[in-house]
Amino acid sequence: DVCSSDLGALLRTVLASDAPSPTSPEYQPIRVAACESRNLTKEACAALGCCVWQPADLQCLASESGRCIAQAKVEDPVKDFAIDPEATYEVFYAEYLLARWVLDFAPWNAYHSGVAFKNVETGQKYMVDYSPVHSEAVQNVIFPNGTGAVSMVDGSFGAGKGAGPLDTATFYAQGSLVDHFTWNNQAVTRFTTFWNKKYQNFTSIGYVNGTVFEKYVEWAVREYRGKYDTFEPVEITVNKKLVVSSRMCHDLTLDSFWALHDLGMNFQPHKMFFRDHIIAYARDVGPVNMGPGQWRNKRALLRYFRVFLANLAKIKKEFTYARNMLVLAFRLKVRPFLFVDHVYHEVHMVEPFLNYCYLPISMPPERTEPFSAEKLCALPMQASIANATLIPGQKLSLLAVAVEARLDEPIADRVLPLAALVVFVLSFAAGSGGSRKEQRKRA
Repeated sequence: DVCSSDLGALLRTVLASDAPSPTSPEYQPIRVAACESRNLTKEACAALGCCVWQPADLQCLASESGRCIAQAKVEDPVKDFAIDPEATYEVFYAEYLLARWVLDFAPWNAYHSGVAFKNVETGQKYMVDYSPVHSEAVQNVIFPNGTGAVSMVDGSFGAGKGAGPLDTATFYAQGSLVDHFTWNNQAVTRFTTFWNKKYQNFTSIGYVNGTVFEKYVEWAVREYRGKYDTFEPVEITVNKKLVVSSRMCHDLTLDSFWALHDLGMNFQPHKMFFRDHIIAYARDVGPVNMGPGQWRNKRALLRYFRVFLANLAKIKKEFTYARNMLVLAFRLKVRPFLFVDHVYHEVHMVEPFLNYCYLPISMPPERTEPFSAEKLCALPMQASIANATLIPGQKLSLLAVAVEARLDEPIADRVLPLAALVVFVLSFAAGSGGSRKEQRKRA
């Protein structure tokens, strides 16, 4: 039964964990589309284990192949929060531990953050944060999903499993597979009238009146939620300037600080706190056309994902291995791509390629300068292209990628290598008959 499938279990485990009680008035029942398609009642749906609970203002809680499969009733937080314009609200930076790794025998922690509010008179609590819809796997925000990704794994590249070599080669040459890529990197701005129990640390950063609080919520709903709907963990710098921002929980938090600052809030943090950055270093970066007829661009994207796929298992175990993967791609003449705001961007990378750093979160009106501020990074700031290592079994497949990358360059860039190859082949063929003297002459 679809309702009792792994999807249903995932929804119940991941989504219901945010709710203190399914009877809370700010919560509405959500019915998985599979139940609705069978015309089941809400009670029957719940009996099958398909009824989960989430804040009522969330629009799409889970999607598959671009289709929403779990949806909540849309509400307006500006009205639902019932903000008292005469009240005073204390503002907090909130965070909880999301994941932990051990690098060089030292812990490396990743945190989720949000902005919390509390009515000083009544104690009523509120929370605003930004979260990925599909939080069950990190690869959802860095690697495509759906039939396209499956076709890469099984080697058919869109021609279908069991397809012949000619069909597979034709589909790959046309880059048709790219048209079937889907992404599970959707994200939502969440509004709740309680503090999620997962949050462990709350740092008071100041106070606002109800009027300012209401205007902030309007900004978060009208501008932020309406503008951003993807979770993008990587930021790109060119010549020590940020050119592509990440779009994570921390970005909403920091943007919220500036929105509150612009509304007149005076920040008075009780301590300093930090956030993690995933920084890519590039010579230049720009959007790439993946439309009809753009075969070369699509093949370039497929080459990068082939290199990525070959290293994905290692990256899952050791996230810093992503730098090694990018160094390999650099040596293979394969340019990386990032999926930014629903558009593929090609990145011309430079050393040190990638790093993971903790930087302080400066309170407005101060700003953190990533290249001048003190920071703690997981990897050295120097990365040699000679240090890339291959996973056993990679050499042959990556050699094929490297050869293809060179043959796929514009003709002016590869005319000499191709000419040398043609001369070699023709001389070999010419030498198949006649005396040695005649063979040498023909060669």
